[in-house]
Amino acid sequence: APSVSARNTTPVAYPGSPLHLSVEFCANPPAYAARWLHGDRVYTPGNQYGSDVLAYGFIDLPTPFCKEARLTYVHMHEKVPRTFYFIVSSPGGVAEAVFRVNYTLKHKQTTASSGAGSGTFGSSFSLSASSSSSSATSGGSAMGGTNGGYKLNTNTLNTVPGNGLDDDEELMEPEEIHFPSFDRSIAIRSVRLPVRLVMGAIHLLLFVHYSYRYLS
Repeated sequence: APSVSARNTTPVAYPGSPLHLSVEFCANPPAYAARWLHGDRVYTPGNQYGSDVLAYGFIDLPTPFCKEARLTYVHMHEKVPRTFYFIVSSPGGVAEAVFRVNYTLKHKQTTASSGAGSGTFGSSFSLSASSSSSSATSGGSAMGGTNGGYKLNTNTLNTVPGNGLDDDEELMEPEEIHFPSFDRSIAIRSVRLPVRLVMGAIHLLLFVHYSYRYLS
């Protein structure tokens, strides 16, 4: 079965400061999936989500079949869910590491970065500490089915926690107006224009039309 070890399972986070998380995992046979889970989001290593979440690519470790994974939540605030998970799935089973963030409003007294250790991710750590693994059977229930009830491919700038709108804010969208294409070989286009601009153009066309009839 795979094994996962977190550098710090109870990292400290401060308002507006970055939170660094780091794990080592080993799997032989090799893992076929490893993901960060946070709230209803899934973060795939090697990707950036908006301006707040950096899920770094895997780093090969000297120990065979072992890798390191890192994640940075750039700006922590009180609305961010406090629990992060790292899940590894392999033919031998499923293992997870759980991070429970200690969020505090107290300003940092030292220059050390919140989260895992030293601000920059340091040397690798032992897999003997805080390792959690389960069999393939129990792993199915831990994942909650195929997708584990988590939203996939929805990590846009506005849906990443901390980047969304406040409860009392509204997203103002321009009205959608459809214009048929004059070229029959091309599908109908959909153009998004503000209503005021369209109404102004209509009034201008009517004015020109009636002025032309009056002068003629």
